[in-house]
Amino acid sequence: MIEAERNVLTDIENSCEAGWAVSYFPRLIDRITHVGSGTRRQIDVLDDLTEGFVSLADVREAYPGGLDPRDWAWMHRRLLRALAVAHATGWVHTAITAENVLIEPDRHGVVLVGWSFGTRTGSRPVATIGSDRDSYPPELGEGASPAWDVYMAHHLMLRMLGEQTHERMKAFADGCMQDNPRLRPDAVDLLGEFDELLDLLYGQRTFRPFAVPSTKGQ
Repeated sequence: MIEAERNVLTDIENSCEAGWAVSYFPRLIDRITHVGSGTRRQIDVLDDLTEGFVSLADVREAYPGGLDPRDWAWMHRRLLRALAVAHATGWVHTAITAENVLIEPDRHGVVLVGWSFGTRTGSRPVATIGSDRDSYPPELGEGASPAWDVYMAHHLMLRMLGEQTHERMKAFADGCMQDNPRLRPDAVDLLGEFDELLDLLYGQRTFRPFAVPSTKGQ
C-alpha cells in the first residue's frame, strides 16, 4: 500500500494532465526507511495537511442534518476534478469515503487523500475498508475501473447532503450509481454536467463562506 501511494502521487505530479490540479492531491516529500525490531519498512513522507484542513467525516459530524447543497457544490466539483486527473493517468482511488476527503473551509480547498488504496485500472485493490462496505459499488471484488470511483463519490454525496438532498441532485447521483459500471458517466464528463445542474438549480454562482463548528465536548 505504501508503494501504491508513492507510485500514484509520483505519476500524478509528473503528468502533464495534472498540472492544473496538483493542489487536489497530497504532495510526496520524501521516502525514508525505518529499521526496528529486525524489520525494515519504507515510509512515505507527505506534506502536512493538518493545519486548516478537516475531513468530510468531521463535516458530517458537525452537520448531522446534512449540508446545504450550495456548500456541497464546491466540494464535489473539486473532487470530480481530482478524479478526472487520476483516471487520465490510469489510476483508480477505490476508497472515496468521508475520511479520505479533506477540505480547507476558508479557501474552499479540497485534497483527496488515502492513495495507499489506489490501483491501476483493471487491477484489484490491495485492501478495502472493511468498516464501510456500504460505500462500495456492486463490483467490489472485481478489477477496479474509473466507474468504481464515480459510484463512491456520489454515494458520498448522498451521505453528506442527507436530509438536504435536492430531488434533482438525488437523480444526478442515482445516475452515477447504476449497478452496471459501464452505464456510469466518466468523471471528466461529469464536470460539465454537474455545472449545468448547479446553473439550473441556483443560477449564477457566488462565493459562500463555509465554517465547520467544533463538535468536541458535545
